[in-house]
Formats: sequence, structure tokens, C-alpha cells
Amino acid sequence: MTTTPSGARAIFPPVFATNRPERGETVAAEINRLLRGKRRSHRAPQPVAIATAYVNPAGIALLLDELERAPRVRLLLGAEPDRATARPAKAGLSLEELHQTLRMHEAWLAAERDLTGFSREADGAARRLVEWLRSNDAGDGHGVEVRRYEDGFLHGKAFLVEHEFEPAVLAGSSNLTHAGLTTNAELNLGYPSGHHTHLVQDWFGHFWERSAPFPLADLYASRWDPHSPWIVFLRMLWEFYGHDLEADDRAALAQELSLTAFQRDGVSRALRLLKANGGVLVADEVGLGKTYIAAEMIRKATEEHRQRVLVLAPAALKESMWEPFLNGHGFSRRVRCMSYDELRLAWRRDEEDTRRKLDDYALVIVDEAHNLRNPRAQRTETVAALVGGEHPKQVVLLTATPVNNSLGDLHALVSLFIRNDAFFAHAGIPVDSRLRRGGRAHGPGVAVARTHVRSARPHDRPQNAELRQGALPGRPLRRSGRRGSDDLLPHARPAPARLRARRGGRSAARRRHPRAGLPGRARGGKVGRIGEDRSASR
Repeated sequence: MTTTPSGARAIFPPVFATNRPERGETVAAEINRLLRGKRRSHRAPQPVAIATAYVNPAGIALLLDELERAPRVRLLLGAEPDRATARPAKAGLSLEELHQTLRMHEAWLAAERDLTGFSREADGAARRLVEWLRSNDAGDGHGVEVRRYEDGFLHGKAFLVEHEFEPAVLAGSSNLTHAGLTTNAELNLGYPSGHHTHLVQDWFGHFWERSAPFPLADLYASRWDPHSPWIVFLRMLWEFYGHDLEADDRAALAQELSLTAFQRDGVSRALRLLKANGGVLVADEVGLGKTYIAAEMIRKATEEHRQRVLVLAPAALKESMWEPFLNGHGFSRRVRCMSYDELRLAWRRDEEDTRRKLDDYALVIVDEAHNLRNPRAQRTETVAALVGGEHPKQVVLLTATPVNNSLGDLHALVSLFIRNDAFFAHAGIPVDSRLRRGGRAHGPGVAVARTHVRSARPHDRPQNAELRQGALPGRPLRRSGRRGSDDLLPHARPAPARLRARRGGRSAARRRHPRAGLPGRARGGKVGRIGEDRSASR
């Protein structure tokens, strides 16, 4: 009689286990069914033995509810050969090659530990795991004991419930990892016959006696050891951006632009921020290819979404760089390039006609965007009116210097597409009035992280220890030059009273001479929160 895999799930002890998530089948579920069923069928829980090449915290967590009930758990680890050492057996394997593979095995275990999350839930699960691994009591044979076979390679994987007369086993290809127990295409068989299960039990005992104790609990517990600020900073970046990096779909990027790896990363992140915020600030340094990042975004907008794109740039760059670049890559059909002054003058001559002609442009690329850092300048007000009209447009800002004088420059740029201070309230970013009173804590930093892309080549990592540590929370950034009253750097000193009064006088003068032909926020209305005109409240 032939038993189908689905029918095998009704047999106990289990005789078949694989991962087919679409059918609700996982190896973890069958192992738990084995452990639970044997625990309930005997007067007392039975010892458990596991042989595996690799193990990670997420894999153990899938079985931990049942494993904690076992009076004794023996965990046998064994390294597998990599390609460098996987050669014909007759050629032999040197002791140094074996030790190298064992070192690589330990490094892999440490890497899996380092990728464990630092949320409260993940931290609690990690502490529970370490506590369980340290529950060994050699005096009465209870608790958890971990050994590693170091005389060769251990390929076998087995999960056993040990009993003198009725042992049970699932053995096959699954490691004690999250992938091995849930997603990988695995094959594991169980044997209802006592003779076969005793053979597996003898096999496990043979290698267990020839294995050495392995400090797996100490390896996992080292996650709470003190770390350098640089490591903490890198880990923070991974927690903040890791899920985005894993979700990148680089295959969708055009190959004809020949983007480098870090430029493809920049495009992927820029597209995510553009979709989430309606705008993005690409703040790469000079020479890192901001133009090519923008070009890929233009390609996606024009070719995939059939949208029209407007490029704004200084007059010199429009003629010498952007127009030849767009023509050379075949973007000219749906892309129009204008200088700041062309847009400003056209808007002043006939606002309604200019708005009508540009209304169907869905994406605006602004090169050298730091030229818009003054929110009261005519060019800034014109661009703000264009992108924030009745039909708001998506905005891509390109600049190597998003901050020239103070973080107020950055605030002005971000205001072009984030028009409500409460937009980032979920991230704990203070409103504008609080931001301008010092920008302390994590407010400005989180605002930057939520709106802009900053790339670097792999070899461009900061080498100066002071520079690396200066970017951490609680440390002031060192810079030269005078500081104004609107300076947002941490620990910034306020400007002298006479300077504040002089600036207030200029603002009042501007309000008494409103400009004609520009939208509400440009008619001299005092702007407090992003995009909020306070003219009517005076």
C-alpha cells in the first residue's frame, strides 16, 4: 500500500517531513508533533537528542516550547565542508584544513547571532534561549548539553526522542535553522520500527562520545558584551535600513546606464522614499553619480509609467550638461529642461499659463537644489508653488551640500515636499518651532534619514575616529564658520540679540512689501510650520 505525503501526516510517530509552505507543511511542525506526541504518550517526558551541522536562534525558537519540557537535551553540532575542502576522500584532508573549516563554522554561528534583532521581543527570546542553554546540571544528567564533532565532517541530521524501548526519530537533510525547518526543500524520514530507530540512536551515541563540549550559550550571550560606538552605529543602520535592503529589486533597474552597485542601492532607496514621501533628497558627494541616479528615476517615470518629467537646473548646467545628457540617452521626448530663472520669469509673466503648461509633469528633478535653501527667495517660492499646486508633483532634489550654513537649509529643502510637520510624528521628530530651538536629540537626524539618500563607495568609509564618533547621538558635529540664530546643530549657541533684532527687521520689511503674482506662501506671509501660511492670522 502506497502512502501519500499528505496521508503520512496522520501517522504517528511521523514518517515523513518536508517544507511545502503553500500546502501548510513544515519540518518544524512535524518535529513538534513528534516531541509533543511522545511526551503525552509516556508517563514522563523523555530525553531528546539532535544532530545538526548548523543551528541558529530562530531555528531553536521554533522548537523551544517542546524542548524546554524535555528533562535532557543533547545537541550535537558538526561542520560541513565548503567548496575549498570538498575534494575526493582518497586525497585526504589535512589537520589545518579541518581546523579552518571549524573556524568558519564558528564564524557562521556568530554571524547568525549578530543578525538576531534587537527589538524587545527579539531580546527577550534571545535571553530565554541563553537561559535554556545554560540549564545544564551535570550532576543528575538533566538540562542541556552541547557538543561539536571535530574529528571530521558530520553530515547527518536527526531529531530523536530517546527511550529505552520505544525511541522515535526523524532523520534526513534539515538543519536546526529557521530555513531548514520552514522554507528549504528538505527530505526527512521517520521509522516506526524499533529496530531502525535503535540504529539511529546508536549512530548518535557513537559520534556524541567522540565530540567535545562547545560553548554555544557563551557565543549567543556575547551579544550583550560592550561594543565600540562604531559597531553600535553600524548595527543601528542595519536595524533602520536592513529590511529595505533585503527587499531591493535590482533586476528592475536599467542596464544601459551601467550603474555601479552603490548607485543601484541609491536608486532603490530613492524610489522607496519618493513613493512614501512624495519627494526625496539625493545628497551624494561630488563624483558619486547623482545625475545617473536621477536618470534611472527619469527612465522609470517616462518608460514604465509613461509620465512627463521636468528638470530644473542652473542655466550653465542646463546647457552644458543636462540637455546633452538627456538627448544622448534618448530621454528628450518626455523630458523638458528649464533653468531656475526661466521658470521664475515665466511664472512672473503669466502664472496661470505657466502652471497650465507644466501641469501634466508628474516628476520634477531639481539639480543643485541647495540654491533653494532660502525659503523666501523668489526661485524657491516659484518652485514651491509649482510642485505644491492643485496637482502636487513628486520631487527629486540633487545636491552635494544639503547644509551650507545650518540645518535650516535642510529644513527648507525638505519643505518642498513635506508640507506638514506632523508627517514624521510617528518617528518622534519635533515640530518646526521645537526644531528651530536647537534640533537636539534625534529629531533632525531622523528627519534626514526619513527623506534623503546618501551613498558612499565601499572604500569611502570614514577613517578618522573622531569623525566616526562625532556622528553618534549626544556628540556635537565639529564645523567651522559663524553660527546663526536659526542654527539647528546640537549645542548651538544663540545669536546675539542685536543680530536677532536686525533679522526680525528685515522680515518685517519683507512683509510690508508683498510680491505680486506669486502664491500665498510667497506673498510675504510668515511661514512657521512647513507649508503653512500665517498671513491671515496677523
